[in-house]
This record gives sequence, C-alpha cells and structure tokens, in this order.
Amino acid sequence: MSAIIKNIIFDLGQVLLDLDKKKCLDAFSEAGFTTAGELLEQNKRNQLFGAYECGDITSAEFRNAVRSMCTTNCSDNEIDAIWNTMLVAIPIEKLHFLIELRKRYKVCLLSNTNEIHWDYIVAHFFEQQGIKPEACFDYIFLSYKIKEKKPNSAIYQKALETGNMKPEETLFIDDLKENCQAAAALGIQTIHFTPGRSLPAAVCNFLTTQ
Repeated sequence: MSAIIKNIIFDLGQVLLDLDKKKCLDAFSEAGFTTAGELLEQNKRNQLFGAYECGDITSAEFRNAVRSMCTTNCSDNEIDAIWNTMLVAIPIEKLHFLIELRKRYKVCLLSNTNEIHWDYIVAHFFEQQGIKPEACFDYIFLSYKIKEKKPNSAIYQKALETGNMKPEETLFIDDLKENCQAAAALGIQTIHFTPGRSLPAAVCNFLTTQ
C-alpha cells in the first residue's frame, strides 16, 4: 500500500500554465528572426535556452544572444514581449484549487523556467488575478534560481530537502514522462498529466485511491 500523501509538487507549463509555442514562433518570425524558430523548436536541447533556464546566463546575456539572431534591431522590451507570447494563462480556478489544497497538504511548485517568463507569470497570471504565488505554494522551486533542471535528480532532491518532505509521502505532477520517471526513481509518487484534462479531477482521483 502506498504511503499517505502529505505533499504535492506541481509542474508549471502545461500543468498549471497553458502554453502556445506556435504563437511564439510566429512572433519571432514576424520580428525578423532568422533562426529563432529552429532554436525554439529545439528548446530542450539548445544550449542557449538550457543555459538560461539553469541560470547560467543573465537575462541581459539571453537578450543579447537572441538579438544576434534578428535581422532588425529589437529592443529588450520587444524581445521580452515576443518571448512571453508563448505564455497564455493560468485559469483562476486552478489557483483556487491550489489554495484549497494547501489547507490539507504542503503544496509546491517545481518548474524549469527563466527570469523573464517568471516575472511575467507573477505579474499577469497571479497578481492581476488578485492572488500572490505565496498564497498558492508553500515552496517555489525554479530552475534558474536553483541552477538545476528537471529531469536531473538534484532538483528533486533539493525540493525534498528544502521542504522537509519524504519522497514516498510526496506526489509530483508533470506533463513530461521523463520528468515523472526521474521523480519516481527517487521514490516520489507521480501523475503523468495530459494537457487538456481536468487537473483537479486528476489529483483528486489519485488522492481518493490512497
């Protein structure tokens, strides 16, 4: 029998946050970027995006690297705006769900993300809806701050240690199979989430079978 869940760790993109990468690709193309589309499609393998998500380069260095791929002289604000077009929304119902879960569980966020995206997400998808991230999560673990990325085991171990969480008492929800497999290898229980499903239903169905 599985241990009783006391902690729930959520991924961000395609679990809580809706994404539209094609919209971002189109925006890059319209702005005159010659190779940005190819780089974006290979996001997980590309050194630039990977380095930025790991906090190995600053936002200024990221913008300069992106600007070098453009046929026009884009400003920092224009690059940020294009980069943020892939971020669609966090439905407020999901934020309310997180707040309710915190009454019974330790709730955490564990995301491969970067500074430009996170700042935009906080301003537009939390604060504009009248909710601060701290109201939804006991702990927030971001790759660019921790300087580790999923599926590397170090980022999961960092989350467990910081949150004083036992892996067998922890549920991790992610849309990528490899991230779930890495968590499971440490003894963490997992849900491989399919975007488009009801997140509350997926979590509640898992918890009620405990």
